[in-house]
Amino acid sequence: IAEITALNVVSIFIPSPYVANNHQYYNALELKNSGCGEILEEKDLTNYEILSVDQMNTWIAERAPKNSPFIGRGDVFLSAAKESGLDPKYIAAHAALESAWGTSNIAKNKHNYFGINATNVNPGGNAYSFNSFEDGIVSGAKWIKKYYTDKGKTSISDMLAAGYSQNDDGSPNTSWKENIVSIMVNDK
Repeated sequence: IAEITALNVVSIFIPSPYVANNHQYYNALELKNSGCGEILEEKDLTNYEILSVDQMNTWIAERAPKNSPFIGRGDVFLSAAKESGLDPKYIAAHAALESAWGTSNIAKNKHNYFGINATNVNPGGNAYSFNSFEDGIVSGAKWIKKYYTDKGKTSISDMLAAGYSQNDDGSPNTSWKENIVSIMVNDK
């Protein structure tokens, strides 16, 4: 935080709700009020705003590169949300990060948009395969529900702490969380 204020760098603060007296939130609020950034509160990914297909399509189009197969497919993300109970914006942001907006080789060849079982040792060889774009998005969201949110891991931080995204040395990949949040809040 000292560097942010000294360099006057505008930042997004994601305070953990699991700290004593919610001090991270109050520190972030002070910085927000001084013009150093915005606060994105860690939230339960199963509590979200209901969107229409048009709203979801607009949200995706504002973020995705022009060659993304996600464009115009808001209906699939809403279907995945309905079947998994997860926020459709989170589903799209997570899939975007893991699959380079649906353009990675694993996404193109295996319809795996979440990197499911794409281990660091042999990502392409170990990644699960799905039958189609819709199957990859919906089944991926249901997989996250089964292995994370159904087990009480209902925030991005909870999923990270439970081992969802790890570096080669087994430590949590903290940039994973930051990158998903960046996609969720980015307005191109």
